[in-house]
Amino acid sequence: MLYDCLNYDALCNYVPANDKSKYLSTLDAGVGNLVNVILDAILVFPLGLGVRGAALATVTSEYVEFILRISCVSFVGLS
Repeated sequence: MLYDCLNYDALCNYVPANDKSKYLSTLDAGVGNLVNVILDAILVFPLGLGVRGAALATVTSEYVEFILRISCVSFVGLS
């Protein structure tokens, strides 16, 4: 899986340690959590997916956070 190949855990530790603005890692974590809450509210209750909806929301929010962290490393130029 792409998630495992790019070593997401190492990236999660890299960005906060090398963040030049000191807010990017907080921002992408906050956006990921907000996506999770919104998708939980949509998938679990109105669509009635229950635990499957919660799992789908969690995985989706992790991918959103992953994309934001990759963009921080790629475009902001963290060294």
